[in-house]
Amino acid sequence: MTFEKQLEVLLKPLKIGPLTASNRLIAAPMVKCFASPEGYPTERVIAHYKRLAMGEWGILVVEATRVHPSGSQFRGMLSLYSDKHVMGHAEIVDIVKEVSPETLVGVQIVHGGHAARWSITDWMPDRDGTVCMSPSGIVPSFFRPGRVRAMSSKECDEIMEAHALAAGYAKDAGYDYVMPHFTHGFWLQEMISPYWNRRTDRWGDPRYVITEFFDRTRNYVGKGYPICPRVCADEGLYRYEAEKLLYTGHKGPDPIEPRGITLDYWLKTLLPIFEECNPAWMSVTVGDVVVTCDYLIPPVYHS
Repeated sequence: MTFEKQLEVLLKPLKIGPLTASNRLIAAPMVKCFASPEGYPTERVIAHYKRLAMGEWGILVVEATRVHPSGSQFRGMLSLYSDKHVMGHAEIVDIVKEVSPETLVGVQIVHGGHAARWSITDWMPDRDGTVCMSPSGIVPSFFRPGRVRAMSSKECDEIMEAHALAAGYAKDAGYDYVMPHFTHGFWLQEMISPYWNRRTDRWGDPRYVITEFFDRTRNYVGKGYPICPRVCADEGLYRYEAEKLLYTGHKGPDPIEPRGITLDYWLKTLLPIFEECNPAWMSVTVGDVVVTCDYLIPPVYHS
């Protein structure tokens, strides 16, 4: 196919679920860290999305936005965990639609889990800034002890509910769709990874986690609102373990332990569950920011 033909296809409209994109160009979620400490969009945030909208993308995804104070990953991270955040996000939607009316604009919602930054949560009234939460308290070998602890069943329920609430706030703000962050090593991915989640209660079952997310979210947004998860097809943890042994001489977890999300596990176990939940579309990616970041952002020497 010639370049001209490829460009012609790229600029054609594309129907995805209940939505139709004016073209097939997508502005991916890229964190800028321009928000206020409480997560409100600042003038700089609005200016950024105004300029980005000038590209007249078919689909634009607003950057990773935290659903709960305990899940902070960056300084200046956007938030959407209360109705106080809705107005600022409505400004983002309004400026994008003003500049490029046909662009579909959504927001990525996330909790950092074990990848949250313990050092930037200390301003929160309910946190002491020393401990992050994850499904089973499992951490990479280079983390200092005491920085990540296992969650209670009540806390799992609270963070799941926070994701559903954030989706409701996204709809209230005028977003065309919502993108839950089931990848890159954050809480939703941790909950469905057999490596990070060793729980024996209902929260240890990936089917329960995924269906519970969609069911709760639709309680807030309705059945017709597009839910478009970003998902992980391969965490690459086997590569991490092999490289650690090669470069440091230290063995990773025992081979009989769960290996995390592999392509085979994704295709046979997780993908069918997601398909049953009928997402509008899925953005498929790989990696874990804490241990296999080179899967996410491959350096030139990545093989």
